[in-house]
Amino acid sequence: MFRNAAPATDVALPACAALSASRRDAPRDLSLRIHGDLIAVEAEWRGFEQVADCTVFQTFDWLAAWHRHIGLRAKVQPAIVVGRFAGGDTAFILPLGIAPHGLARRLCWLGQELCDYNAPLIARDFSEYVTAERFRDVWRELCRRLQQDPLFRHDWVELEKMPHTLGAQCNPFANLDVSLNASGAHVTQLAADWEKFYSAKRSSATRRRDRAKRRHMEEHGEIGFVTTEQAADDFYGPQAEVMNRIGRERGWGPTSRAHFDQSRGPNGALFVGNPEQVAEKIVAQHKIFNNDRFLLQMAIGTMPHAKIMKAIELYGTKVAPIVRKETAKAVPAITASVA
Repeated sequence: MFRNAAPATDVALPACAALSASRRDAPRDLSLRIHGDLIAVEAEWRGFEQVADCTVFQTFDWLAAWHRHIGLRAKVQPAIVVGRFAGGDTAFILPLGIAPHGLARRLCWLGQELCDYNAPLIARDFSEYVTAERFRDVWRELCRRLQQDPLFRHDWVELEKMPHTLGAQCNPFANLDVSLNASGAHVTQLAADWEKFYSAKRSSATRRRDRAKRRHMEEHGEIGFVTTEQAADDFYGPQAEVMNRIGRERGWGPTSRAHFDQSRGPNGALFVGNPEQVAEKIVAQHKIFNNDRFLLQMAIGTMPHAKIMKAIELYGTKVAPIVRKETAKAVPAITASVA
C-alpha cells in the first residue's frame, strides 16, 4: 500500500505500466465535476460501482454509512469528484473529503482511517485511455479547482493506504509521488476452498483457539454473517410461496425474483435489508405521505420463527430509533408498529 509523499501540486508521475502505442494514440478527453453532497451523486455512484474496478470500501453504502455516523460528527466535508469521458461515460469517482484539523484542513479519502484500502473507482478500460502523464494533468487540475472553492479549500493533502492495483489495472494514484505505507498490507491469492486456505495460513494451535472462542460465543446465540442479500434470499422463498399460492386462487401470474427485487427497491412495497436501509425507506415514504403510523407485517409464509423474532428485535432496537430520530421534527410524528 502507498501514501502520498508530497503536496498534490508538486507530484511527479512515473508510469506504472507501459501502454501500447495504439492505446496511447486513442485519448479520451476527461471532464470533472465536484459534488459536496453524497446524495447528489448516489444514483451514478451505485450504478458505477457495479461495473468499476474498486474495493468494497469505495461502495456508496459503506461510505454513506461512515459519513452518516462518523463524518458528520467530525465535520468532514465530502468532495466527491466524478470524471467523465468525452462521450459522457463515467471514467472515475474519487470519494474525497476535507477534514478539519485544528485551524487547518486536509484533503483525504472519505473514511480514510477506518477503511483498509483507500482508492478511486475507475472504469475497467480506464488505463487503456488515460496514461500516467494524463492522470497527472487531471490531478493537478482537480487540486486547482478544489482550492478555488472555499468549501473544498485545504492546507495539505494526505492520502493513505492506497493499493497498488485495482482489479487488473494499476491504481492511477500509485503513479503520484508516493511512498510505502508504514503499515503495509500483503496480497494473497484466495483458493476456492476456505478450509484449505485457513489451514495453510493458521497453525493447528491457532485453529484450536479459534474453535474454543467460537464455542464460547455460541453460548450466547447463533453466529453468522448477515448481509442485505442474505436477508433478501431468506425472505424471497416464503414470500414467493405465499404470493404464488394466492395468485393461483385469484388468477394472477407467478412471482419471480425480478418482481421481488423490484418490490424491495426504493419505490416498492417490501422492506427488506439491513436496519439502516429499512429505516431510510420508512423515512422516505413518511416525507411523501406525512403518515403518523407505519404498520409492517413480518410473519409470512414459512419464515422460520427464529428469523422472525430476530427481525422483530432489530426492528425495535435498530430501525425504530432511527425513524423516531429522523422524524422528530415532523408533525405529526410517525409511530413505528409491527403486526
